[in-house]
Amino acid sequence: MDLEGKRIVVVGGSRGLGRGLAEAFAVRAAEVTVVARNAAAVQGPGEQPAVTAISADATDVDAAWRIMEQTRPDLVIMNAGAEPPMERIDRIGWEAFTTNWNV
Repeated sequence: MDLEGKRIVVVGGSRGLGRGLAEAFAVRAAEVTVVARNAAAVQGPGEQPAVTAISADATDVDAAWRIMEQTRPDLVIMNAGAEPPMERIDRIGWEAFTTNWNV
């Protein structure tokens, strides 16, 4: 797939899978915008090809509309979530279990 010049937004792209995707898209000459609660974490010196970072909470509806209008993306990757509880499934309640789905 040719990504050159494609506008891609990666929500939750400051670390882990999201960061890896942002890096891979940028290397393929895509115009990458990363949305993260901590935009400063996106631009480490020499660690990642140039991307645009926007500091925002993925659950903020107004921010989502603003970012989509501002970037006009060809592709959006939703990689935001909550850290899951690290416990046996029979020891956690429904609320804790469904946190990631609800985010």
